[in-house]
Amino acid sequence: MQAVIRQLKHDGFVRSVHRSGLFVADHPPHLHRFGLAFADHPGGENWNRFYGALLAESAVVARQHAGVEIVPFYGLKPDVENGERSRLREDLRHQRLAGLIVTGGTSFLLRAPERDEGLVPAVAINHSESVTSGAPVVNTDDPLLLTKAFAWLAERRRRRVAVVAMRSPTGATVERCAAAGLQTRPHWLCPIGHGYADQVRVVVRLLLDYPEAERPDALVVATDNLVEEALAAIHGTGLVIGRDLDVVAHCNWPWPVESPLPIARLGFHSHHFLHACLEAIRDQRQGRTPLHCKRVPALFEHEL
Repeated sequence: MQAVIRQLKHDGFVRSVHRSGLFVADHPPHLHRFGLAFADHPGGENWNRFYGALLAESAVVARQHAGVEIVPFYGLKPDVENGERSRLREDLRHQRLAGLIVTGGTSFLLRAPERDEGLVPAVAINHSESVTSGAPVVNTDDPLLLTKAFAWLAERRRRRVAVVAMRSPTGATVERCAAAGLQTRPHWLCPIGHGYADQVRVVVRLLLDYPEAERPDALVVATDNLVEEALAAIHGTGLVIGRDLDVVAHCNWPWPVESPLPIARLGFHSHHFLHACLEAIRDQRQGRTPLHCKRVPALFEHEL
């Protein structure tokens, strides 16, 4: 009996009060402690600004909900055993988590035997619904980002737009641009590719290497990891942002530093991701069916 009580206290389910007795914890972990799974570590090769924003904002979200704790787990990869995987396995097995939030590269955890064994609900961020084994997903509304970017540029009386992104930008088509009153060309819609961010300077300089009446007068940088290189490339051409062309740059909110250049920053708030994830997990715990796919809206800086 003493061994069971020690385990319950260690896991956070009960608390003892001197000379008064043993009490259920005010915030037991199976209702208040949430796991946040990452495939890499901060500063690692595959760590990006979105993960950094999620990690930083998780502490803010936790403080806004009494007793809630959001616990990160790093370096989780299929068929790789490490201390973090063991720690997560034990938390799942002993039901020390109210739910599990998985990010890119960690969807294998949705099929992990220990999660099924502990019946811990889960939700995935920025995953295809086909790989989440029925778990709900919270994804960026990428088409909305481009719709808002194109509309803003059209209001600025820009006519020719180019788009650069890490992957093929969802919703960036010649027809979509035309519907917004903008012209583009198929080779102006540029996926740079993961691992080739240093090539964005060359790509942007090529995009702007046209006579003034033919080159893009608007640029959408749809991936935040490419923004600085793209702006440096524009500076290198001698063109002036706000005069010769306008730029809409993706940004993961919240972002603590103001831009020194007159660009429009547009992106997704990590706060909204985490709130939607907690809501989906609580729906599952209470027997309600959450939305299978929730889209987080893109917001300009002034809309925050």
